[in-house]
Amino acid sequence: MCTDIFISQFPTFTPPFQSLSHSLAREKNIQLDVLRLDLVHPKISGNKWYKLKYNLRAAITCGADCIASFGGAYSNHIHALAAAGSYLGLETVGFIRGHMPKLLSPTLKDAAEMGMQLIYLDRASYREKHLPEQRSILANQFIDNSRSVYWVPEGGSNLLAVQGAQEITENEQVKQFDYIFAACGTGEH
Repeated sequence: MCTDIFISQFPTFTPPFQSLSHSLAREKNIQLDVLRLDLVHPKISGNKWYKLKYNLRAAITCGADCIASFGGAYSNHIHALAAAGSYLGLETVGFIRGHMPKLLSPTLKDAAEMGMQLIYLDRASYREKHLPEQRSILANQFIDNSRSVYWVPEGGSNLLAVQGAQEITENEQVKQFDYIFAACGTGEH
C-alpha cells in the first residue's frame, strides 16, 4: 500500500477540544481545554500518528520493507509502530529494554498480535541503541538479511517526528490559545 494512500485514511481535521472545568480555573477566570489527540486513530493515538507520519513516508521512499525501533514494556511508540506496520504491510521489529517477562504487558501483547517481532535487550546493549554499529549488529543478529531496514529512534524522536508534530499547532483552532502546555515523557534520555 502506498504511504500517501495510508496517510489519506487518517483524519485531516484537528481533533476536537474538550473543555475541562475545575474550581481553581473558574476562580481565576481561566478556560482550560484539552486537544483530544487520542481520537486520531484507535491504535495510533495521541501524538504518535504525527511523530510517525513522515518516518513512514521516508521508510517507504527509501524502499524499506522493515521498520525497527526501541522502547519499553509500556511504550506507546512501539504499539503505534506495530499498528502502522500492520496497516502498511511492513515487517516491524521492536527492541525492548530488559528481559522478556513471564507475562507480556498489554502494550507488548497487542504489538505482537499486530505482527511485531519483539526482541529483548539487556540494559547495556539497550544503552548503545543510538550507535550505528550497535544497530548493524542487531539487524545482522535478529533481522533477515533480505530485509531493508528503516530505523526509527526510541519514542520516534527525530526531525521527521518534529515535522509531523508541528502540524498539531498549525491549525487555526490551536492558534487561538494564549498558552499551550504539552506533556513530555518519551524519547532519548
